[in-house]
Amino acid sequence: MTPEGVRVRVVVEPAPRPAAEPLRSSTVEDGGRLAGGAKETPAELVAALRRQGVKHPPEAIVRIERMPDGRIVFLEQGKVNVERESGLAHILERHAGEFADWGIARDAIPEFIFKLLREAEAIGKYGGGGVVYRTVVNGETRHFRIVVSDNGYIVTAHPLDQKELRKLKPLR
Repeated sequence: MTPEGVRVRVVVEPAPRPAAEPLRSSTVEDGGRLAGGAKETPAELVAALRRQGVKHPPEAIVRIERMPDGRIVFLEQGKVNVERESGLAHILERHAGEFADWGIARDAIPEFIFKLLREAEAIGKYGGGGVVYRTVVNGETRHFRIVVSDNGYIVTAHPLDQKELRKLKPLR
């Protein structure tokens, strides 16, 4: 476990991807800058979600990006202590310790999740939902489950251990 207040540098080595697809990333913090100088602001991405019929309050969105496959994925502040916990609040409340055990600081979790979605290798599905991604963190192969709803909302994300990997189902 990482002691409170100690910052840990996380090195993520992405799985190889097909070449030449520009990374399309937009965050509230960076004003919507995209790779290659293109620009798609968070407001434009929220507007695109609305055109698709997705209604989420923009002020609740912590991070939003267009993935290389074109879909828009977003992380909201989320909820805990309700029947259906979700979003960043749920991830931090229930799984921050698991991320910390693998050297990923609490404040680095949102960026890490989006980096996994953009760059890590999807290797299967887990349990009742979610895709399992394989990546290398600080020199070790690690597996993470991320549940993204059909509308692009990140419901949860957390590391998986070897026991949980036995429940992996093939991607289809």
